[in-house]
Amino acid sequence: MLIDPPNEKMLEKASCSYEIAVLVAQRARALVDGAQPLVDKKAANFVSLACQEIAADKVVSVPGDHKDEMFVPITREKRERDAAAKRKKEEEAQQAQLDKLFAEESVPDPVETVDDYDDNEAVESAINSLFEEIAEEDIDTSADNDFDDEEV
Repeated sequence: MLIDPPNEKMLEKASCSYEIAVLVAQRARALVDGAQPLVDKKAANFVSLACQEIAADKVVSVPGDHKDEMFVPITREKRERDAAAKRKKEEEAQQAQLDKLFAEESVPDPVETVDDYDDNEAVESAINSLFEEIAEEDIDTSADNDFDDEEV
């Protein structure tokens, strides 16, 4: 509790108690940072010294536009929303890169898929046609014959 100066004397110096609290906090921070005291009185701490300076009219509040100084502290919910938005943006960027990569490569679209067929005979003929496209000389069957000659 502040005894010197009394709270009533402090309230006369500003329009509301919030203004006094901000003024005391700003002046105490300046004193902590190395500002010279404006009164000759001894004080127990920097807050008491700041209150004495305000009561002696050495430090006053100047009305003005303080919109630039005010800010809303970041809450946990806002941090989470910002992080989620950042992740979503990164995922969209990755997807755009993948889309661009696939567009640049010449990957042929499949002409027919198994889903296009209604019956098993059509699926079987499609599989057989794929095997016919593979040339016989591309398949190395010599390894299969080596195992037949050996005894286990």
